[in-house]
Amino acid sequence: MINPVSKSRTMLKGINDRFRAFYNRNPPLVIMLMLMLMLALSQWYYRYVSSNPRMQHFVIGVEQGLSADSIYHLGKEMYNK
Repeated sequence: MINPVSKSRTMLKGINDRFRAFYNRNPPLVIMLMLMLMLALSQWYYRYVSSNPRMQHFVIGVEQGLSADSIYHLGKEMYNK
């Protein structure tokens, strides 16, 4: 039987090797794609998360630098009263 942990590590190593090969051939393209991804995530954050009243615990948690677990419990405290 194959150990699932070693199988996933092998898969991640393959993905990492492919990404490195692609980056070595096209560094400006990869940098541009990463910047576009960061821009898309920030737009999603400001449009959806910060304007949604049910996500205010997430906004507060990110601004305060809380861990994911602390943000989750903050949300439970705020909305499950």
